[in-house]
Amino acid sequence: MSSDARREAEQALTGLMVGREFPQFSKQTYASALQACTEEMRGIFGPLAASCAEDGADDARALAEELADALLRAIRADLGTCSRVDRPLRQDAYRMFLATFLSPALAQVEYPLAQTFCEALRLKWQALWPKQAYQSATAGAISAGFDKKWYRCYITQATCEYLGKSDDCAELTAFRAFRDGYLKRCRDGERLIAEYYRTAPTIVQRISFHADRDRIYEELWLNYLAPCFDDLRDGREAVCKARYCRMVRTLEKRFLPRGFRT
Repeated sequence: MSSDARREAEQALTGLMVGREFPQFSKQTYASALQACTEEMRGIFGPLAASCAEDGADDARALAEELADALLRAIRADLGTCSRVDRPLRQDAYRMFLATFLSPALAQVEYPLAQTFCEALRLKWQALWPKQAYQSATAGAISAGFDKKWYRCYITQATCEYLGKSDDCAELTAFRAFRDGYLKRCRDGERLIAEYYRTAPTIVQRISFHADRDRIYEELWLNYLAPCFDDLRDGREAVCKARYCRMVRTLEKRFLPRGFRT
């Protein structure tokens, strides 16, 4: 393969990701945004695949490794321009785009080189930032996730599901009664519930693709939800409300872009 073709592919990949605003991750926009990303990947890897068919499997793997290295160098350079506050937010935005858009798009591209690149990129990212590793997922799995029943209760039910608790467990029953009773009667209750329904699905999706999701769910339970459950059992609804709101604000700061927060 010519050096010009390789350089053009590197520029196309970095241009797709570096310095751009990533598409919003929501049920309403996901399919169209993913389709656009898939077509971009098809346009990049189609010409490369034709050349690799002549060069052989070893050369194709070497090319995939080189493209992954080039993209990660560009990402690291971009992160280097961010402030200390913005850098982890920008890095998380990259990670989520890789997990929820780029990886599913590459899986839909019919060229084996695209899948080889996808896995090389994931492993190299993990080697650079092991605490920010991501898992590849298919478009079907992500789309199905938007429709899961537990999304209706979002963070609490996702955590209880992780802990192996049933949908009618004492904890979920208590939280639902709290939401439908005390919280709705509060002056700001309806607003808080509406804001939660807007942001919580994205938070849960982002946790589900995080390499440390087990630890995150355990911390949510120990630091917030178990104490909230104790508050409810002891009749401290106002304390539970304040504690739960702190949990949501903490998760928003960690997992949501600034423009998507409440």
